[in-house]
Amino acid sequence: MGTRFLATPEANAHAEYKAKLVTASEEDTVRTILFGNGWPHAPHRALRTPFVSEWVGRENETQDSRLDEAQVGRTVIAGAEIPIQRFVSVPPNVHATGDIESMALLAGQSVGLVNELRPAAEILRQTVDGAERLIRELSARSLKSLLKPRSSSPFCCFANASILTSCDRIYPATGQLLARTGRHNHHLVEFESKITGEDL
Repeated sequence: MGTRFLATPEANAHAEYKAKLVTASEEDTVRTILFGNGWPHAPHRALRTPFVSEWVGRENETQDSRLDEAQVGRTVIAGAEIPIQRFVSVPPNVHATGDIESMALLAGQSVGLVNELRPAAEILRQTVDGAERLIRELSARSLKSLLKPRSSSPFCCFANASILTSCDRIYPATGQLLARTGRHNHHLVEFESKITGEDL
């Protein structure tokens, strides 16, 4: 989700960084420790830029966090202008200038699913709606598998006794059943209207 939220108008990432996220595929990333200046030997995934491709396989040469490391640009963080050294682990923000492609353009493999800049609220809303829809679908399937009586008697036992031990009455018209979850506790449990008495 971090990669998806980078490609939003609200993100503080550099415009060139965002543009590369939108056009990249999952094959355009590489797992590396290249940007180890200030973060030595820490695995991360970055976009495979020409700069990254040049150094992949030689990452051990980049882990010393040298004070005299060459600079590839400058940026502003918390109001202070600072240099960006080669191999530094800080991605370029909106204030960054210089060789953006040589900076840490971090991105996960999910970047292949990012094909446009979208507002963060819209992404969040779509994510929540998708999760709710998936939960409803899985819940309906799980409940349908539970509603399998062991006998044809009005008092039907559930296959999964650890969740619902018995069912006293079924109300297909309202999509509910009277279930027993303990020796004396009864309550109405809703199920999908497509599950009818015939299905049970």
